[in-house]
Amino acid sequence: MPIKFSERALGTPVSKYIRDIFKGLETGGFTTNPLGEVKPKFEKYLGDNTTFARMWSPLLISSSVNQRIIYHTVNDNRNLDYAPNETLTGNIVNELNDNKYLNPKAGITSISSKTEGAYGAVRRTEVQFIVHNKTDFDTIYVPYFLKPNATIVLDYGWSEKDIQLYNVDGVIDNADLELKGFKDFIYGIPKEGPNGETGYVDGDGELKYKTSEDVVTKLEFDKPGFVNQYKGKVNVESGRVIDFNSKLNNQGSYECSLTFINEGASLLDATITEENGLKYLFTTQFEEILIELLSTQTKEGESFSSDQFLQYDVLNADSKKEVREGFYKNLGLASSLTGATETVGTLKEENLKSGVFYQDTTLVFGKASNQIDSGYISYGLFEDLFLNALVLENLSENQTHAVQYLSHDCFISYDENLLLRQKELPANDEGLSLFLYPPKSSELLRKGYNSRTQFKSLTSEQTLKVYKDMLDGKHEGFSKSILPIRDLFISIKLITKAFEGKQNINDALENIIDGLNKDSYGVFKLKMIAANESYSAIGLADVNLHKGYDNETLTFDITENSIVSNIDFNYNSPKGDFASMLAIGEDDSLDFFDDDDKDRLKFLSIFGPDKEELGTVDDVRRINLPLTKPDNPNKKEKLSNRNFKYEKASKILKKIKVSPKNNSKDKWVDKINNLSSFKKNLAKTSSGTEEGTTTPKISRPSGKALADKRLKATSMQDYYGKLAKQFVYGSDDNSAPSIIPGDLSLTIYGNNYLQIGDLLTINYLPKHISDKISYVITAIEHKVDSKWETTYSTRPFIKPTQKKTLIGKIEEPIFGKEVIVEEIKETSPVNKGFEESIVGAKVIKLENNYVTAKLIESIYDDETFNTLTELKKTDTTGGVKKLGGTYVINQFEAMKENSWLEYYFLSAVQTTVLDTWLKGGYGNEATRVQLFTDKLPEDVSVLYNKNNVIGPDFGKPPGIIINGLVEVEDYAPEDSYFFNLFGTDLPNAAKEYLTPALGQFVKSDAKEKGILIENILKYVASRNANKNFYDQYIEGLASKPKMTNSNPLIELKISGDWKKEGIRQSQFGMTFSSFAFNMASYSSTSSVFSYLMDFQLPLLSQTFSRKLIIPKWFLDNAKITPNDFVNSVYKLYTDQTLIKSTQQRVIEKGTNIVHKLFG
Repeated sequence: MPIKFSERALGTPVSKYIRDIFKGLETGGFTTNPLGEVKPKFEKYLGDNTTFARMWSPLLISSSVNQRIIYHTVNDNRNLDYAPNETLTGNIVNELNDNKYLNPKAGITSISSKTEGAYGAVRRTEVQFIVHNKTDFDTIYVPYFLKPNATIVLDYGWSEKDIQLYNVDGVIDNADLELKGFKDFIYGIPKEGPNGETGYVDGDGELKYKTSEDVVTKLEFDKPGFVNQYKGKVNVESGRVIDFNSKLNNQGSYECSLTFINEGASLLDATITEENGLKYLFTTQFEEILIELLSTQTKEGESFSSDQFLQYDVLNADSKKEVREGFYKNLGLASSLTGATETVGTLKEENLKSGVFYQDTTLVFGKASNQIDSGYISYGLFEDLFLNALVLENLSENQTHAVQYLSHDCFISYDENLLLRQKELPANDEGLSLFLYPPKSSELLRKGYNSRTQFKSLTSEQTLKVYKDMLDGKHEGFSKSILPIRDLFISIKLITKAFEGKQNINDALENIIDGLNKDSYGVFKLKMIAANESYSAIGLADVNLHKGYDNETLTFDITENSIVSNIDFNYNSPKGDFASMLAIGEDDSLDFFDDDDKDRLKFLSIFGPDKEELGTVDDVRRINLPLTKPDNPNKKEKLSNRNFKYEKASKILKKIKVSPKNNSKDKWVDKINNLSSFKKNLAKTSSGTEEGTTTPKISRPSGKALADKRLKATSMQDYYGKLAKQFVYGSDDNSAPSIIPGDLSLTIYGNNYLQIGDLLTINYLPKHISDKISYVITAIEHKVDSKWETTYSTRPFIKPTQKKTLIGKIEEPIFGKEVIVEEIKETSPVNKGFEESIVGAKVIKLENNYVTAKLIESIYDDETFNTLTELKKTDTTGGVKKLGGTYVINQFEAMKENSWLEYYFLSAVQTTVLDTWLKGGYGNEATRVQLFTDKLPEDVSVLYNKNNVIGPDFGKPPGIIINGLVEVEDYAPEDSYFFNLFGTDLPNAAKEYLTPALGQFVKSDAKEKGILIENILKYVASRNANKNFYDQYIEGLASKPKMTNSNPLIELKISGDWKKEGIRQSQFGMTFSSFAFNMASYSSTSSVFSYLMDFQLPLLSQTFSRKLIIPKWFLDNAKITPNDFVNSVYKLYTDQTLIKSTQQRVIEKGTNIVHKLFG
């Protein structure tokens, strides 16, 4: 039927009317009684059918006078055998014009046509024929058929009286050199509704469409096409000769064969070399071509000159990047990180319209290794501009049967988790996403480049409706959100790398497709397919995308009344790495491993034994004997490797007798310490410098509440990728089907009713799996001689809803201890004790796109405290040695040159923490405030002691410690910057801490710098939380030591030269240098939770402490959510009043940066 391919999807159940046709064919035998009449079961006995075949080859004859197409046919009935004919009749070249030996005409002896590729993108056809006349062989078959690149058209099918074979003369036109009219006649023109609506064939075989009001309306055929007019009974193939052979036999006849492939195959075979310019086009010139074409769309309307590109070519990589960024930003096509709702991977209306996007992470990352830039191009623009226009030089717009790359009918899943993944900043060793979804907005999509190409025949309102249906999961039978692949943006680096390293376009496109599939975590399973019935176009299809499996599956009877003449049903063991999994052993649990080989291995258990026969409960297990690893029915939780080995080996250990002279454990530690000292002294002697000591790694159980889940993420990108992977292994209606090992090949009565991607099954499967699996057609082969046979090669897959019996619910990914520890080390080196307590972490969803948060689970049991005791002997950071290891410390290092944005962040954190404290975050815990008056202390993890304490002594380690920088009355050290500048009676510690931050962004005048610092400190100190806390609990407690001995429990300690009455009411308040929380005071097996927040704020240096660890109890006590906390920090970081007060005294460069950030 002349339908758009979009009404079909790989893995689609066959329509009811086609199933009915096959049921009719299966009754095509006959019945008979002894000595009785033979009675056909069907209206016609199939055994009487014979085949026909015809082959012809057109040739253009062109001269200065005119041009015309002539052709010759093999196997037609126009002229007589054994008699001479005219050389040319009209456009037809006749054979036997020299036939003195009265030879018969040439004839086709057999045909074999087979699709190739994973899903039949290429069709290869071999025709064997015999030529009896030497003159015909020399003058017709050698120049017309047996030559490279000759065009061949092959017609074959069943000889039935109602089939009228077309007249070649009537379907070719001397002006139609591309044979476009011929292809339209043979294969038909896709039928659309009156307003461009897509036509589709319903279950009864009727062509229909939906109006904009969702009214189903019948379509009448205009030009169905020859093969569709006689659907299932005839086939027409065309292509170019790639191989031929001829042999003279003993009878003087030529036994010939030729092989041709479809025209679309030439698209994939094209080589990529320096000589043909393709390698240069797709590597060096790719982005320059984009820039040149985009420049013509500017107001000036003129592209860049060659000289301007030559000037660009001689620049180094960094300079080129700067030029590209400036160009794309000028057009509004580059990322602009100006607010909390924007981050990496965010496409805007201008990007959708142009099909181009440029992402630069320099504004986000301070670390050079992560300053990544990447251009993106929509797949639709890549296909139209580069593949079709520049490679093929095909400027036609979507000719149905033209030789072209055509992905108009390819859809992919629109996965929300992959959308979130593309917006995550990459970790140190990661890159940007290889593809980007556009925003989930039908309003924006209808304005995009693809809407003007793929849906050009629709009105704006109709396009809006189409996109809305796609995103809502209501498009043409799909029940999940989908997106045309032409709207997907793909990395330019992915394209250029593929074409740089591959030798032909097929391999390059495969490389690009594999990259997209892998980067989608298997959500996409894109494969190349033939995009039309004429096999002249190459398209894409997502194998994982389907329209559901509720419809009845086409079932072939292979027992009786069968049209199946041969069956090859294989069930074999996996090969390669997959096979090696068999040797490891089996796991009959429902656990998900996040390992493709292991998880696919579990799918094989669908073949039995039948669980229903073994028990009716859902958790019945099947395990082969003998057991190689005895199962422990009493085991309640997964143990660490260390504990597991002790448990299994305990009986043997009791039989080992040793008599140590001293305590073995102490001797072990002493020996290690002695060796470490020896190595350190050796290094110092040889190099003249002292080598840092290494803390021994001490393991602990990795499994408690979070660790039993098997899905482990390594980064935020990986987290969302693995969430998306649930689509691949999930078991709801919209999940992807899972291909399993095994092959089914059926040879049946010749037809062309079915196509690649259709589903079928047989009536000979075990009962317990017959409704669980189907077979998808992956290849089709036709063989024609005296009969026509069609062979379907298929692969089995498990229906999505049946996977729930094999894999249980896939839990949300978590982060293992090792990932969290590495992340914490980036924040502070003093949290070794906290690191040892960690079990795992899971993601907390936040509203702010710049910040990520994880909920960390810790356990401070006996083993943790034993570990901390050992660490005290080796800890050089002070976190364990001085604070006992149960504190988690948020430490801010000294301000560096030009780090004023870091101070914005520090002040925002300080204000938010104090606001949380004032709202009751302290709970029942005591708070200790340690104030420093002269300089930032080298050791911020000062041991809790009773010295210099103002206020009550609560006699226990406080739950909260705050280290702050303040000023005192009439004090300024002689080496102070402010003493040297102004003399005495001026603030000191906080100002000295902030002084380096402003660097070159203020005028060189020292007085100006001092005034600016004062203004900043005054403003921050005036914020409500800062002022209230300082007035009540610093200045207030210093003047009234007995003010508090109940909630809030607070004690004040001042370090440095001070007077008890010296803390004065200060305009400059306090500046945080660090703060800490006590996570445990005693051993317990209960879990303790905390939030790890990563503030990836614009322009905030990655070397600064932008990660915070906040106990959950601190927020819970204050009735504050992680979102509230994060939003407060972000709001204060972008405080316009503070920014403006800074702007008043900064130089032009600083002003530009402020505008760049906060705009």
